[in-house]
Amino acid sequence: MGKVKKLTQTCARLLAPVPLSLALLLFFYAKTFAAAPNDGQWDVVGSLIYHYGLNSAGTLLQDGRVLVAEGMVSNSSSPLSSQVELYDPTTKTWSQTGSLLQARHTDVPNIQTLQNGKVLVEGGETEAGSIVAAELYDPATGTWSQTGSMNAVHSDGASIVLNDGRVLVAGGHAYGGGDVLSSETYDPAIGSWSYAGNLSTARNQAGIVKLQDGRVLVAGGTSVSSGYNTYYSNTAEIFDPTTNTWSSAGTLPYAFGGDMTLLPDGRVFEAGGSNGSGCIANSAIYDPTTNSWTATASMPQPRCATGILLDNGNIMVFGGSDNVSTVASSVVYNPATNTWTNGPSLNGSRGAYLTIPLANGNVLIAEGSDGSNYLSSAKVYTTAPIVSISNSNATLNEGDTYSTSGSFTDDTPNATSWTATVDYGDGSGTQSLTLSGTNFSLSHQYKDNGTYTITVKVTNNFGDYGTGTTSATVHNVAPLVGTITAPSSPTLVNTAITASASFTDPGVLDTHTASWNWGDGNATTGTLTESNGSGSVSNSHTYTATGVYTITLTVTDKDGGAGTSTFQYVAVYDSNTSFAGGRSYDNPASASPSTSGKVSFGISSKYSNSNTLIGSVKWSFKAANIDFASTSLQSLATSNGKAYLTGSGTLNGSGTYTFLATGIDGSVVGGNDLIRFQIKDASGNVVYDSQPGASDTTDPTTQVATGNIRVH
Repeated sequence: MGKVKKLTQTCARLLAPVPLSLALLLFFYAKTFAAAPNDGQWDVVGSLIYHYGLNSAGTLLQDGRVLVAEGMVSNSSSPLSSQVELYDPTTKTWSQTGSLLQARHTDVPNIQTLQNGKVLVEGGETEAGSIVAAELYDPATGTWSQTGSMNAVHSDGASIVLNDGRVLVAGGHAYGGGDVLSSETYDPAIGSWSYAGNLSTARNQAGIVKLQDGRVLVAGGTSVSSGYNTYYSNTAEIFDPTTNTWSSAGTLPYAFGGDMTLLPDGRVFEAGGSNGSGCIANSAIYDPTTNSWTATASMPQPRCATGILLDNGNIMVFGGSDNVSTVASSVVYNPATNTWTNGPSLNGSRGAYLTIPLANGNVLIAEGSDGSNYLSSAKVYTTAPIVSISNSNATLNEGDTYSTSGSFTDDTPNATSWTATVDYGDGSGTQSLTLSGTNFSLSHQYKDNGTYTITVKVTNNFGDYGTGTTSATVHNVAPLVGTITAPSSPTLVNTAITASASFTDPGVLDTHTASWNWGDGNATTGTLTESNGSGSVSNSHTYTATGVYTITLTVTDKDGGAGTSTFQYVAVYDSNTSFAGGRSYDNPASASPSTSGKVSFGISSKYSNSNTLIGSVKWSFKAANIDFASTSLQSLATSNGKAYLTGSGTLNGSGTYTFLATGIDGSVVGGNDLIRFQIKDASGNVVYDSQPGASDTTDPTTQVATGNIRVH
């Protein structure tokens, strides 16, 4: 956007909420303010407290707030209102302030913010007729006080603050008493009114604008007789504050009642309004250097609405009525090309609205009608900051940190500082966000899986804000179950053992369940303790039969992710002669195959009272992809802590293989527990041997790394 400009702007509103088949009358309020953004949008802000007001008046206070004095209340048995409220553009909310001393139809022109910061309301109408009383509002105290009364009534008069601080009111009408030719000025220094000459043509509801040299242009409007509009004027005249005199300002190409806009080059633009028969599409420009009017391109449709200057020098006319209905559209006039284009929508039709330009160049509209209902809502035309976030639709795992960057732009005039917040969408709440110039960085650890919307809000020093959103899809991660702690030594049958393991989960908000599979056909629910996604499981189990068992622990999170850990093996024996042992040894470098790695084993064997050899053997060498499980035991021999066991089984779940397992119980013979394991195929070929080349009766030489051997 271009540089911020200053101008005098009249703000128009329709008199009553439409009958749209009738001519729509316009009132005007003059105020100097910053040009509106050319690339703005209409945003909804808070609704008025005393809504459904008609013939209200509004003005911009020096502290940036807006004061609105209600005129009539459409849904009240006492339609005259003295209520006054304030709009705060920082919070975008309305609040009540002190009431007028006298309820009145304040009429839009009859309110101004003085150079001393106070607000003047003059004239208007009561149920008894037009009045001359004036009041002053002090924003510091929120109260009203009486000031000097006008010398004549000026209902619907044109009013504006002069450069020297005085207030000019010109024309208007006396309700039921005809038109008014006179004008007068209010001097805040002494609180009184002085005659300022007569207009050449009696007019009310006229457009008014202050020229760059301080003179005041008044144009169009109506002449009234016995309280009723009789015709619209196409004449204009100028007031010179230095001489308190009026002079002609030429003739417009058409009659109108509507607002006018001061252009950056000093000319004045007028578009649309009413001519008494309805809304018109005409437009024209007044040139003070030639004191003449020139017709310009007509709008695409007739319109009774307000026009505002944009900061690129164009003029936007928005909402209002087109003789058929209230409209939501806007059109933009380019003085350089004398053309009209479509502008941003109000996002809801609205006519008869009150328009107040804000200090930052934004524009507030309030009240009005959509053609069927009175409106209590308000909207602001603004260029809120535009927020962009990189790395849209990111994907990560729970427990991971989401990181990205972003930036914003803000074309709001006079915006000099910004604050920002971020909501990561996971219930952690809104957090302050540090800005580095117009850039920011996001970093957040997601503690649970889900799809989250990330919202960054940037607010400027005027309270205007923009938001940017993106999303993050966080996947569930299964818990990681640690090594199971269980007896490494052979366990006596019918003796309880305890198995336990810890687990962790990056999803610290996850809760978990656990289950044990004891390998003997029994499965039980695990007893679990946890905090912040991590915990442990510990339970006991009694094996009622000898054998070699694999224990499996499964931990499942609330989202169905499961992690497992296994313990190989638990060897269970009875008190009779037996050879039992289990856990692991390191595969010797001389073994066949010589693949390095851990070898897990479990042996449980004995002769029953009926001299039947019972039990089982399991052996697993993961690094070599060899898993052996016995299907039958052939023979068992033990002597002085040494054992010799043979049998047959399957390799990797199939085939017929024979095995030899020998062991030395170090607790009996002294020294370390030792083991040898050999597997042969059906043809007698060695598939595995921890002591290749040694005879079957050679003592084992491989030390048990974890667990032990027990020979009875």
